[in-house]
Amino acid sequence: MRLLISARNRNGDLERLLRGRGHAVEYFPQASPVIPASLGVLPAGTSSVAFLDVITTAEVMQRPEFASHLDEVVVCALDSQVLEALRDCGVHADVVPLTRTAPGVYRSLDSYFGTAPAGGGLLLVGGSPRLTDAVIDMFMVAESERFGYVASLGGWEQTHVDARSRALLLGGAYDGIVLSGPADSTDFELFIDTELTELSGAVDVFTDDLALGEILTRHGLSIRSISLL
Repeated sequence: MRLLISARNRNGDLERLLRGRGHAVEYFPQASPVIPASLGVLPAGTSSVAFLDVITTAEVMQRPEFASHLDEVVVCALDSQVLEALRDCGVHADVVPLTRTAPGVYRSLDSYFGTAPAGGGLLLVGGSPRLTDAVIDMFMVAESERFGYVASLGGWEQTHVDARSRALLLGGAYDGIVLSGPADSTDFELFIDTELTELSGAVDVFTDDLALGEILTRHGLSIRSISLL
């Protein structure tokens, strides 16, 4: 089979396992978050923080002067993987969207605050440029007065899409994508730069991470165990 894996698994156990079983392996790029070196405490006026991927979440939580102030704001975790990453750092998430999409983030925060008066700002941590732009656009289009501002923290070293590989993927040239965990999933979402639902029926996804499999299944992807390869 012709399989795609994240470059973060290059020469690792996953690649050796797949090649040892006779599969052809190619890579999609590993994403690396760019966090401002000057990041200290939460920006003044922040009332809510939405964590949108596990890679950036882990990086930001290593900044104690930032993480120590999270108990002063409403914390939103994009999905169960991000929720677990925050729990590992001792941070409680107040909000988890029903769907890991821009509308999901918007609706969950809007519902959480209910009729409470507007105030403060929403800081988006991580997430693909597509997702963060969509969240910002939703608040702008809705003319929401929930937050005084919506801003995104940091960016990504790897945000370009390999047009040829993407076309081959959507065209069915690959037999599957193999994801060993949530970091691989973030790499993949940045690489494909589209809603995961658009991949439904286009490619099989192999993972043994049950939480990740559940998330991807909700987006209509066909999930199979790596043990079947």
